[in-house]
Amino acid sequence: MKTQLLIDKKTSTLKGNLAPVAARLALGLEGRKTWLAPNQLRFETSKANIDLVMSLLPTGVVEDKRSCPDEAELFDLGESAPLGSPVPRFRLEPFDFQRENFERFKDKPVWAIFSVQGSGKTKVAFDIICHRYLKGTVTGVIILSNPKGVHAQWINEQMPKHLWEGIEAQAMIWEGKKPPLWFGKPSNKLQIISGNIDMLKGKGHVLLEQFARQHREKLLIIVDESDSIKNLNSVRSKKLRKLAEVTRQRAIMSGTPIAKDLTDEFAQFYFLDPNIIGHKYLTSFRAQYCIMGGFENRVVVGHKNVEQFKRLTAPYIFRATKEDLNLPPKVYDEVVFDLTEEQKRLIREIREGFYAALESGETSSVSNGAVALLRIQQISNGFVSVDEGPIRFIDNPRLEALKQLRKDISGPVVIWCRFKVDVELIKQEFGASAATYYGETSPADRAAAKEAFIRGDVSELIATPGAAGKGVDGLQMVCSDAIYYSNSFNAIDRWQSEDRTDRIGGHGTASYFDLIGRGSADRGILRNLKQKKNISDLALEDLRKIMDEMT
Repeated sequence: MKTQLLIDKKTSTLKGNLAPVAARLALGLEGRKTWLAPNQLRFETSKANIDLVMSLLPTGVVEDKRSCPDEAELFDLGESAPLGSPVPRFRLEPFDFQRENFERFKDKPVWAIFSVQGSGKTKVAFDIICHRYLKGTVTGVIILSNPKGVHAQWINEQMPKHLWEGIEAQAMIWEGKKPPLWFGKPSNKLQIISGNIDMLKGKGHVLLEQFARQHREKLLIIVDESDSIKNLNSVRSKKLRKLAEVTRQRAIMSGTPIAKDLTDEFAQFYFLDPNIIGHKYLTSFRAQYCIMGGFENRVVVGHKNVEQFKRLTAPYIFRATKEDLNLPPKVYDEVVFDLTEEQKRLIREIREGFYAALESGETSSVSNGAVALLRIQQISNGFVSVDEGPIRFIDNPRLEALKQLRKDISGPVVIWCRFKVDVELIKQEFGASAATYYGETSPADRAAAKEAFIRGDVSELIATPGAAGKGVDGLQMVCSDAIYYSNSFNAIDRWQSEDRTDRIGGHGTASYFDLIGRGSADRGILRNLKQKKNISDLALEDLRKIMDEMT
């Protein structure tokens, strides 16, 4: 008698003469297993379990009761049939690799983009959103980002650039306040919620559940910088998976092209669809793909079967390294983060003092306004310095944003800072992996730092434009990424420092990342630098405009 395998969504049942393979089934099947009788076994449905049974009993009869539509196209998403494929209405013509992404994933329920920072992942996401909205397969979108502040950038900066012509959207930036009036009401407009990933843990989760129930199978959930859910057992990961049960439309995006630890990708693909990799448990995944070592054999020290892992994930993922991208010579990107309440209060006090002095006529020179901006910039960088008094350090989300961004840049990087305090703080954080090049270092130490960076002895060079922005050659041979932790008011400093990694003999496309604190002077300073204005070129009205923007 042939064995019979009945596969259902959550559990499967195997019947027949199982005695010859009973031991291998008991040891090899992951998850819960129940012997209903000597010749009948129930076990959890997963790709790994099904593959094991089929390899042990290849001639059995299989009945699969799961719904398995063609993954190449979206399933039937509602009472009315989806419209035909709409003609794209791109606001910005995509690069070749962006168009390839769009064509591959526009109708796939689940997809992932693991690409270097600055490659235009957000544009591709909005193009897919717009395509599905016009096709009738998406009415609502949840975007969950990390770190804090990025979620506002999706709506305030990226959506106006990339939302297709003729599409109206109702968008909400979650800030812990009451939802807008349109929330929860039927609409012909595209509805979008953009929040920080920690929205899943707070009261915002109630709103997400309500939104998910409203749109159900026409909901698309996107997790930006999806390494924030790499811990399978974290509260946010569990709540995200529960939230996503109403829809198969799910996407992840990451600025890390290739994970250093495959277990980081396990939870991310588990969110997309557990059947992609075929494991429901981290223990069985590690047994197949990881080499364990360290204390009590709990540390991943290497990988195995990597090609198999790549084959399984390839249909759902687009990976891009800088060398793969046909990008312009220079690429600029911004990383937005939130200031603390204390920083906001201190900045507000300085602004109010500046306005009062301006109205009374006490402040009449650019230099006085520049001093106010300087103090605001110091506060947004995590320290308070008044006159010649001692520096007082405060909570510093800018440093946390830098650490998160650094994880997403795989190669060496130059970190540019305005203040020597910044250099010292960052050096303390990165330790032996970093070298410093600023006013306090001697000529000999500067030369040693540069050579160590070029040789690869260190992976971060922390520098000030005043010290390393001129005359330093050779960095471009090993590095094409630069992070501007903070900018000075000097346009020449900015553009000359950029040239350190954009020169003849350069190593790939030059990319520049600016850290932008919401409510700080960062954006106003950067705008003036782009206009090649120094502080001496500004009028009081320019300074007031920068102050007015800090809300």
